[in-house]
Amino acid sequence: MEKCLPELLSLMCESLVRKDLLSMVLTGYRGFLDPALDALWHDIPSLDPLIACLPEDLWKIERTPHPKNPNADYRTYHLRRPLRATDLQRYLDCYARRIRKLDTGIPLVWEDKSTILSRDTLRAIQIITNFNPGVLSPLLESFYWAPYPPDLQLHLGTGPSSTISEYIFLFLGDHVRNFGFPRLDNSDDHTYATILMNIADRFKDLEDIDLQSPYATPPTLDISPSDTFLSSSPWRCLRSLAVDSITLPTLLHIATMPLLMNLILHCQSHDTLRYVPGSTPSLAQPGYFRSIQDLSISCPRAGHCNTYTATIPPVQCRQHSALRHNGGSLT
Repeated sequence: MEKCLPELLSLMCESLVRKDLLSMVLTGYRGFLDPALDALWHDIPSLDPLIACLPEDLWKIERTPHPKNPNADYRTYHLRRPLRATDLQRYLDCYARRIRKLDTGIPLVWEDKSTILSRDTLRAIQIITNFNPGVLSPLLESFYWAPYPPDLQLHLGTGPSSTISEYIFLFLGDHVRNFGFPRLDNSDDHTYATILMNIADRFKDLEDIDLQSPYATPPTLDISPSDTFLSSSPWRCLRSLAVDSITLPTLLHIATMPLLMNLILHCQSHDTLRYVPGSTPSLAQPGYFRSIQDLSISCPRAGHCNTYTATIPPVQCRQHSALRHNGGSLT
């Protein structure tokens, strides 16, 4: 029975709410402490826990009022003094390896309050940890990073979101299986493309990829970063994909992914199903999308949806929908 106790405690902690987990931690009993901390740190929705583990005298906090709520603000954490390795030691020793899911960034509807780490802070962390990929969450499995929307960037004066996004590798160890990194502006497609290609080189076994942007952001490159990224690997373990408009060759490449079950395609207003210059158009063949169960296509006009669906052979889908942005729908 004693040998089974750690497993039983872990299962129990997984079903408890945060309040009860904190109570278990405060008991001070070592047998409760580790399972409760594992559950508390398993899913991190922001960088607040990291900030809370660092010394208070490290920060100079810049507050920016919320444009619509006078009682709320954004807090950007800048360094007041040089960062030292000892500042991070407690976080790295006690908490970093417990994190399995990180979902950070700014949502579409701006939160009333939000904590933001400045570029100088992220750069200092990168330097002090010797540019070690995944040092802040080495056992992370699920990652979603939403760069700041253009209107929030303008409000905060943060500059291009890519200057923040280039530090995502602080969190990406060798165990990532789910990866979300939407492109919210076209200020630096080369940086975005470079980040995606690094991901493609490091993580061949991703099971879930989310590149879908909520904004109309025309690419500045001849071939979009998403096209290059998705075409660079067979993605044999991929089960779910959400992506914006892509070229026909990329769609046909996606069709060969053997385990793909869920596919979301979002055709933006400036796009159609584009052909790569010089390529020979071809349609999907029977046997493509052989594992697909849920398929969703959204387009600004019905004709755009038809262009997509014409490339996809009849498949056994649990759900299949084609939507127009203006509220109309095709099924």
